[in-house]
Amino acid sequence: MRARPRTTLPLLIGLGSLALGPGSAPAAADAEQVAETTDGLRALHDGDRSWFADDRRAAVAAWRAAVETGEPAAAAMAHLRLLLFSGNWGMAVHGPRYDRAMAACPDGEPWCELAAVDFHLLAPPEVGAELEQAVQLSGELVDELEGPALARLVLAGQAQEHLPRLAEIERDGLGDGLLASEGRPPPYQGTWLLGIGLLGGPGLGFGGGLHFVHPDLFLRGHDLGLEAGATTRGSAWLGAAGASAGRVFGHGDLSVSRWVQDLWVDGEASEWRVEGLQAAAGPGLRLDHLRLTVAGRARWDRVSEEALLGVGPELGASIDHRAGWGGSRRGWYLGTRWRSSLDVLGGDYDHLRGTAELRGYTRGPWESVLAGRILGERAFVDGAPWMLLPSAGGADLLRGAPAGRFRGDSLAALDLEWRRMVTGPLEGVAFACGAWIQDAGLHPCGGLGLRLLMPPRELNVVRLDLAVSDAGWAVTTGWGEVF
Repeated sequence: MRARPRTTLPLLIGLGSLALGPGSAPAAADAEQVAETTDGLRALHDGDRSWFADDRRAAVAAWRAAVETGEPAAAAMAHLRLLLFSGNWGMAVHGPRYDRAMAACPDGEPWCELAAVDFHLLAPPEVGAELEQAVQLSGELVDELEGPALARLVLAGQAQEHLPRLAEIERDGLGDGLLASEGRPPPYQGTWLLGIGLLGGPGLGFGGGLHFVHPDLFLRGHDLGLEAGATTRGSAWLGAAGASAGRVFGHGDLSVSRWVQDLWVDGEASEWRVEGLQAAAGPGLRLDHLRLTVAGRARWDRVSEEALLGVGPELGASIDHRAGWGGSRRGWYLGTRWRSSLDVLGGDYDHLRGTAELRGYTRGPWESVLAGRILGERAFVDGAPWMLLPSAGGADLLRGAPAGRFRGDSLAALDLEWRRMVTGPLEGVAFACGAWIQDAGLHPCGGLGLRLLMPPRELNVVRLDLAVSDAGWAVTTGWGEVF
């Protein structure tokens, strides 16, 4: 018998998975079905076809039906698929169930061996999944289950040339889906996350909060984010943001906050309290990698004893060609955002601020990633409140300097990072950075950091940096990669 993997509990555990209703699974019209499949495998294959057809509700319902048959191989493979849609609770729920199903599998049974392949294809690398193992084990199963084994080789990105052969032989639902998509992997929006975020550094205090992120709400592609937190300096915040699914979509956000911030003048800091409430809503457009947004925003701020109302439109545009995560991060991102406030509709001031950002990721030496960011900001109208001006210092820009240490009408920043996975979910980072601020000059920085990439990795990263700049040194913490 081939060695079978076992899962482990996740590093971060959230709340339970969604309860999903039944749905119908489409079948490929010209499907050449694998002969003598069982009820459990038929349900599994129906779920895979629905997944490729982007009907995730029907897919999840079919996979649950496969689990209910009690067939070990079908249940094991279904639990691996359900894990992808069960948030960061998924490894705690479906991981042990996968283990139990595999323990009940007869030695040498081909479909059980195929379930071991699926582990390496679908489980996160934090629990031992290795794509190379999926390729090797699939190759060993070609003689016994040619269609399903070739489908997994194609999904692993190793054998696109086998698609014509796959169309001629008996295959499973995964094979049907790959033929329908011309070899592309099934669509996957991502799964929900409940976790603890961190925020800290000079000028910020140290603290954190709860984050809930769901990029596929109701398995319909709607996006929702909720956040609440506080720091030891007395800052606190509560916010929500969301966007609907579809090419044309609606989006909005709402937040209430209290920030204790420093305003630096001639090298001396004075403490200010900024209490705020803001809301925005508007339409957007998605075109492949391009995203355009328009919104109207209203914000009310109380700075010390002065109340200020800002009302105005904002625009955003981005092109996103990023893929992968951690050691597999590749691609580039280009985005711009414009925010304004107008002295109309009760607004107290005029303001216009533009931001442009370019990010890039490529392969580096020793299985590493080289990441870079160029960012520029400009405030075009005089007289806006000081906390709306571009600033450098803190956990994101000019690490090592106190938060908000330098402010000006114009800002330009450069960040370079060398990232390498150290062991398991731990990533090491070395970085060099710098920022130029109008009337404050150029300021360099650099340092070392650690990242903890926890399932689901695309959303769940805790970072710790030790940075030094010409304004001092600092230990900073944050939620997610810096860029």
